[in-house]
Amino acid sequence: MVKDLINKPMVVPFPLPHPHDYNWFQEILRNGMNPDFGKIAWIVIIACSLVGFLVCSQYINKRKQKSTGNTTKLPPSSPSSQELPPITAALCLVVQASVFIDLKNKHPNALEDNRLSCSDVKMLIDYSSHFLCIRREEVPLIEEDLEIIRKEITDDSDQEVYIRIHISNGQNIIGKEVPYILKRDLPSDGQRIIQRYFCLKNLSGLEQFNHI
Repeated sequence: MVKDLINKPMVVPFPLPHPHDYNWFQEILRNGMNPDFGKIAWIVIIACSLVGFLVCSQYINKRKQKSTGNTTKLPPSSPSSQELPPITAALCLVVQASVFIDLKNKHPNALEDNRLSCSDVKMLIDYSSHFLCIRREEVPLIEEDLEIIRKEITDDSDQEVYIRIHISNGQNIIGKEVPYILKRDLPSDGQRIIQRYFCLKNLSGLEQFNHI
């Protein structure tokens, strides 16, 4: 039926009124119109009514959803926001022999038990000329380039001493290149154990260290 209405030519028996004339629909009713044109008009009116009903229905549904609030579940926190797993860091320092001797004289048990306090580590960082904080697995690659003097450490200001301290829960200080940040993130809990210390023949092999 609709196909026949569309294919059939429409004849308007009277001139259409001007678009600005708001009584054009009344003029059509008063003068009469072609039956086919009337059917098309009714189809257009019904279609517009359906579209208006759908638009109103969607608007009402959106208002209801807005009033009830957003019920969408939040995604789980990303791994970057979670704490890193505990890792033992290797803090490698180069200090003058006098600094090492002062620490030994003030805290003899610290070297005998191979343990340091948090304040002791911060003091060594302050007096270090070179430092590097890495993973324990990377230590052999660093120490193989150092030239060692196998002799007793004496109070000689011109002598440099290498100290390696293992720090538990040190995952947040690995790779830090600024002394202030290194001390700030130094864990206050856990262990700080001196693993190795010896005199250096010279400063060769410290290219990967942070120089202060």
